[in-house]
Amino acid sequence: MPPAPQLRLISSVSIAISIYDAASGAPVAYSPSLASDSFTITVPPSSCPSGGYKILATAPEGYQSRWYNDQDNFASADCVNAPSAGLSMTLPPADVIEGDITDAATGLPIDGAVIYAFKSDGTFANWTQSGFAGSGHYKLELAPGETYKL
Repeated sequence: MPPAPQLRLISSVSIAISIYDAASGAPVAYSPSLASDSFTITVPPSSCPSGGYKILATAPEGYQSRWYNDQDNFASADCVNAPSAGLSMTLPPADVIEGDITDAATGLPIDGAVIYAFKSDGTFANWTQSGFAGSGHYKLELAPGETYKL
């Protein structure tokens, strides 16, 4: 029996990987925390341009999450065939913007509020929800040296 098709990735830090169908955007595979170095994720065979996959690396604190080949979003992410080997991702350093979301009337923290960050030119940069970094608190990992609107 032939081996199952896999995507082989190389990373220098521990990351979570999400793999999406390039044509539909549907999630295909997820690994919550992959140790650094080399690892594989088994997926059905698929080839670009009519198929293939798009890969999102969710970075640990201090790094920016990125789509494969240093792209900012799904639409611009590079399509990847399966099987593929030696896909290397470099995650750039990040600065943290953080704050608290509270109810104006009561002053109580609000969990689950969605915070979007956009670059000064209007392009989407990142998002998060309050409550993941403590009650009512949020943290966003963003590129250093940029101006953002939240």
